[in-house]
Amino acid sequence: MKIFPDKFPFNVPYLLAGFIGGFGAIFGLTALIAEGYIGRPSSTQAIGFIFVPIYAAILALVCFGVGLVARGIIGRFVIPRSFLQRTNRTINVLFVCVLVSAFFLGVVFVEKQEEKQKPHVILDSGRVIKMAPSEIKGKKEGDATFVFSIYSDEKNTTSFQWNGKRLDFKVIGDNILKLSDREGKELITADLKKYD
Repeated sequence: MKIFPDKFPFNVPYLLAGFIGGFGAIFGLTALIAEGYIGRPSSTQAIGFIFVPIYAAILALVCFGVGLVARGIIGRFVIPRSFLQRTNRTINVLFVCVLVSAFFLGVVFVEKQEEKQKPHVILDSGRVIKMAPSEIKGKKEGDATFVFSIYSDEKNTTSFQWNGKRLDFKVIGDNILKLSDREGKELITADLKKYD
């Protein structure tokens, strides 16, 4: 069974479009579907089912165009010849392997994104410890208060009390958080560039 034409170099555009366009389509669709199962899909996720096939088709067309140019260049140096049946089978197996790897890479991509977006301890003085839920019960609770915002229309930050001290949070630029005491002395700075 032939998936691609077997005459080289006439099959170069089909091979490029099939391998790269197929990889893009499977990877994109798998990532979209996996996002619904293992991720936190956005409200606009469904639009991806329209745009991913369009992007994959555009990618395949670009690859086909590049393949036409490559076929023209290779055709000047190589006499057109047909592949052996064994070579066709090898190409088919490689094509299926590329599609299967695109599927798994789509799932891995979503898993990595989810891992990256989990809450993380950014700075640890050595006192951050895990507690079982049973240890938390019965502890004194306080109402949460608005401390700071990264949005320009919510810059009215307030100080808060931490371990008996009044502290202030400040956002510098887009990525730097600064913690200072009431006198303005900087206590700690956190660079959040690598976080979403």
